[in-house]
Amino acid sequence: MSAQESPPDSAHRSSTPVCDKLVIKSANKFHYSSLQHWFSRARNDLIRRILSQAIKIVTNPIGALFGRSPIRPLQGHMGAVQSCVASLQKLVEASIAADWQSADALAQEINSSKQDADEIKRDTRMHLPRSVFLPVARTDLLELVSIQDQIGYNCKQVAQLPLLRKSSFPGDLGPAIAGFCSATLKVSESALATINELDELFETSFKGREAGFVEKLIDQFQEMEAQSEEGKSAIQGQLLQLEDSLNPVDVIFHYKLIDLLADIAHSARKAGSQLLMFMAR
Repeated sequence: MSAQESPPDSAHRSSTPVCDKLVIKSANKFHYSSLQHWFSRARNDLIRRILSQAIKIVTNPIGALFGRSPIRPLQGHMGAVQSCVASLQKLVEASIAADWQSADALAQEINSSKQDADEIKRDTRMHLPRSVFLPVARTDLLELVSIQDQIGYNCKQVAQLPLLRKSSFPGDLGPAIAGFCSATLKVSESALATINELDELFETSFKGREAGFVEKLIDQFQEMEAQSEEGKSAIQGQLLQLEDSLNPVDVIFHYKLIDLLADIAHSARKAGSQLLMFMAR
């Protein structure tokens, strides 16, 4: 092949990953002014293309976010979802105390946190890169977003129930439900802690000491979710004994509340299972 001939397609394709990696490294390491300076002086087409893409990442907030770490938005999304769960714990306690003014204010907090989570979810789905350098499949990351979103959705559903009915919690049922909600919060907190380790997992290619640490975290909150299921059965047993003395609609309300709280813990466990899939592939 002469010097003037174009390289074969296979050679061009093999250079693409290298170019992508240089783009990300350039965007992460250098400021906009430096990139612009070098772009204006560059004569090589390949270098100009790399610098041009790096400038786009630096000047685009979403691009900058993903250029540095494709999973930061997932962590931010789970953080917003966790805010929903934390407020839900307080809302349940306020409802048990029949403090409906506080419960209503907390419901507004949950709605606000859910809106924040929805904005991050939308941006993540639209802008998550399709780069070959993602350590896991793009579809798997988007599935994790959907699982996290279900936690926030269930929080919003739970928040609406007490305010709609303003039902009382007879006997020991109130403290039992509050304890159950607290256990659910711990499962979700553990899920957030695990997802916040994704940066290190990506850097180590899901291997080594960091992977072992995350596996232990996942085991811990899977045990928490199992305990949550036991708590659910115990509360349902209490409710069964009280059914004859309660309004039938209130009975349905309490069962629904218990089921939704259990679903939150279950979704948090699913998030952990998704991370295990990342490490298994």
